[in-house]
Amino acid sequence: MARLFLSLLLFSGMASASPVLLSYFSSGQHIAPITLMKTMEQRFPGVISDFSVGVDDAQLVYQIEIINPKTKSLIELSILAKNGEIIKHEYEGLKEDDADKLIVTQHMEAKKLAFSTIVQKTMQNNSSQLIDAELDHDLGINYLELELLSDNGMHKFAFDVDQGKPLPLLTWD
Repeated sequence: MARLFLSLLLFSGMASASPVLLSYFSSGQHIAPITLMKTMEQRFPGVISDFSVGVDDAQLVYQIEIINPKTKSLIELSILAKNGEIIKHEYEGLKEDDADKLIVTQHMEAKKLAFSTIVQKTMQNNSSQLIDAELDHDLGINYLELELLSDNGMHKFAFDVDQGKPLPLLTWD
């Protein structure tokens, strides 16, 4: 019962946050997520494993996690969307629950695949705003799970990293 309540609370919180996020995106006063991802990929070693958008102190903030497969470490960044200023930078070792992301990032590094390139490919011909993108590995599949926001609401889908195509069974509205 507690899980159901927490799920409903989280969902209702995201539903009310949607218009706020859309207003920030429509202002046009922010760095495009893809541009920022590319900058962080050049600046930090490893592979971006997670990207998300939030609002902190009335400012649009991007959260990025970068896994370095060689050192098995994680960098967490909070970045102001308006100018790319890093406002939080934390470094830590990977935890047990990061094992699936480590598998994907090792694979991507070996294949010289960039997170930004995969996200850009999935967003082609899509006018929605990227809210969340996260790498995962399950049932032998390396995939990117995306959450998009448009005037019609939130939509989730998954993209097979190896095959370069959407996973039709993993689509949510």
